[in-house]
This record gives sequence, C-alpha cells and structure tokens, in this order.
Amino acid sequence: MTTYNTTSLLSDLISPVFVQAATAPEMQALMTAALAAIALAAEGNVIGITLAGAGDGHTFVTEIEISSNSIVYEADRLRVGCYLAGTGEDLAVARAPVLAALLTEAPPFQGAELNLLDEMVVGSAKGTQFMGMIVGLWTGEG
Repeated sequence: MTTYNTTSLLSDLISPVFVQAATAPEMQALMTAALAAIALAAEGNVIGITLAGAGDGHTFVTEIEISSNSIVYEADRLRVGCYLAGTGEDLAVARAPVLAALLTEAPPFQGAELNLLDEMVVGSAKGTQFMGMIVGLWTGEG
C-alpha cells in the first residue's frame, strides 16, 4: 500500500524505516514499535507499507515509507496484524484470530472506527513459509 498525491511525492520521502523479523508475532511487535516511534518523532506521516518475502534465513522485511508533506496516514492511527503459515489453507486458519484481534481492539479515542486498508501475503525463497500482514487505520475525530 503506497499512496502518493500532489503534496506527497517520492522526492519528499524521509528515509524509509525497515523492519525485519522471522516470525509473525515478532514482526507485529516490531511494526507496532516502529509506528509508535514514527508518531513520536512527528517528522511525517506514513504513505506506504510494503511486506517483502523471506530468503533462505526465512526472515521477512517490511518497509514503512514516510513523507514530511503527507497527511495521508498518521502513524499513531495505523495498526498491523501479522500471521505466518506454510500453506494457503494454513494461512486462512492463522489469519482468522489476527483479524479478530484487530477488529476487537479497544478504540484509541471516542468514536474511532477501524478501517482495513490493505492486506499483503508474501512467501519465502523456497516456498516453505508465507507471511500475511493486515493494515488497519483508526478513523474519526480524536
């Protein structure tokens, strides 16, 4: 998911943030921490999140793209949920509780609503593991 508009062009990007992990819980925790750090730094907003497949070491990498000129996605309103499995059937099973947890998360402010923005699934180099990432955004006045 990458959103560019007239006020947020590739040339305006602040250095991207990369997160690397081998397991879904680790990736989810590191992504949550990275988004919190981006929000705390207040140097821009997220315009893109991309999940990339693993190599022989079975680690996955996520790139978070930030623009100082963007008002697209405030980092403190983004949520991610990650899941991992070895087959398509197992991915569906692993996805269900992750999505349920996102949808039942307590809203960060009165009247907030979680909108699902994107979902990515990528595989490892030898096709033994696949990671999925669900990206949600809390909307509303807060």
